[in-house]
Amino acid sequence: MFLQSRQREHRAARLGLVFALGACLGWLAWGEGRTALLALAMPMCLTLLSGRLAVYFFAAGYHLAVLRGAVVFIGGWFDTIWMGLLGWTVLGIVGALPWALSWWAQADRPWTRVASVLAGFLVSLLPFFAVLQGGHPLYGWGYALEGMGWVGIIIALAITGHFAWMPKVERMRVLAVLIPALLVVSFTQQRAEMRGAGPVHAVATHLGAPPSSDRETVDRYLKVGEIIKGVGRGLDEDGLILLFPETTLGAYDSSFRFNNRMLMASVEVSKIGVVIGREVTLDDGTRLNQALYLNPKGEEQIVNQSNPALLSMWAPWKKDRFTIDWARDNRLYLDGGTVARVLICYEEFLPFIFLRDEWRGGHDLVLAMSNAWPTDDMTLAGVQATHTEGMAKLFGRKVVRAENRPTKK
Repeated sequence: MFLQSRQREHRAARLGLVFALGACLGWLAWGEGRTALLALAMPMCLTLLSGRLAVYFFAAGYHLAVLRGAVVFIGGWFDTIWMGLLGWTVLGIVGALPWALSWWAQADRPWTRVASVLAGFLVSLLPFFAVLQGGHPLYGWGYALEGMGWVGIIIALAITGHFAWMPKVERMRVLAVLIPALLVVSFTQQRAEMRGAGPVHAVATHLGAPPSSDRETVDRYLKVGEIIKGVGRGLDEDGLILLFPETTLGAYDSSFRFNNRMLMASVEVSKIGVVIGREVTLDDGTRLNQALYLNPKGEEQIVNQSNPALLSMWAPWKKDRFTIDWARDNRLYLDGGTVARVLICYEEFLPFIFLRDEWRGGHDLVLAMSNAWPTDDMTLAGVQATHTEGMAKLFGRKVVRAENRPTKK
C-alpha cells in the first residue's frame, strides 16, 4: 500500500515536471521581442517522452503558455475573469488532444515514434482541433523555411520525422544545442513589415469596444469618415486603400443605410478605398462578421468571416450566433488589379484557414483585421500577430494588418 502511494506520488511529480517543461517551451517560443522560431522544436521534445499521458501533459503546458494572454483577454471580453480562466483552460485541454490521440509510439520500434509525431503534427492542423489551440509548430517552421511554401511543409515533416528516428541520446544532444540556438536567433530575426504593402495601408485605431447603441454607431461612422477625409487631404496620389480593424463599424442594419452612404461619399470625395469591419444580422437571426470594401467608384464588395471566435461569437445554442463556413471565398478584388485574401481576427489563430487560402491561390496580398480592445495587456494580441507573420513568411506573402486597441486614457 505504501509503495503504491509512493509510486503515484512519483508519477504525479513526473507529470507535473513534464507539464512545467512544456509550459517553459511555450513561454520561451512565443512572446514580445522574438519570433516563434523555437516552436518548431515542440514535436521534437515530445519524442523524448514515454507514454500518451506524458505527451498530453507536455502539449497542454505548451499550449496554455502560448495562450497565457487569453485569461485577461477573454475575461475582458466577457467582463469576468472566471470566464477568462475557463476559456483558457478549455483551449489548453482541447489543444493538447491531437498530440495525445496520435501517440502510439513503442520504444523498440522507431517507426512508431516517427508515425506518432507526424500524425500529431498533421492532425493538429485540422479543424476542430485547430480552432482550439495556438502555437502550432508550423509557425516556427515558417520563420526557419521562409518562402518555401508547400515544399517547406514537406521539409519540416521530413526533418521532424528524421529526428524522431534517431536514438534517444542523440535526440537529447541535438535539442540541448538546438533550443538555445533557436531562442537566440528568434530575438535577432527580421520581422515582417505589416503596416502597408502595395496600395493598402493599415489604420491602427484606439476605438475600444464596438459601438453598442445607435448613437455610438452613428458616431463611429462619423469618426471613420473624418479619418478618411483627413488622409485624403494629406495626399496628392490616388489609389490608396485604407485597412481598418475588425467590427470597426459595429452592427449594421437597414437603419444605417444613410450612414453607409455618407461613408461612401467620403470615399468618393477623398478618392481613397476602404476595407473595414462590420457585423450584419440575416433574416433567420444568424449573424455574419464581415469585411466591407468600398472604392471611389461607388462600388462595394463583402467578405464573410469563415470561422468566428468561439463562445463570444460562435455559440451554436443561440439564435443570433455567428456562423462557421470554411467554404466561404475570402477574396477581395482591389482597384489596380490587386487580389487580396482577408483574415478576420480569430482566423489568425487557425493555420488551416491560411493553408486553405494558399491551396486556392489566386491572390497577391493578405489583409488581417484584428480587434484587441478588451484589455491593455497585449500579450495575446502579440501572439496573434506572430501567427500570421509565421504563415506569411512560410509562403512568402506580404501582409497588411490593422489592429484596434482599447481607448487611450
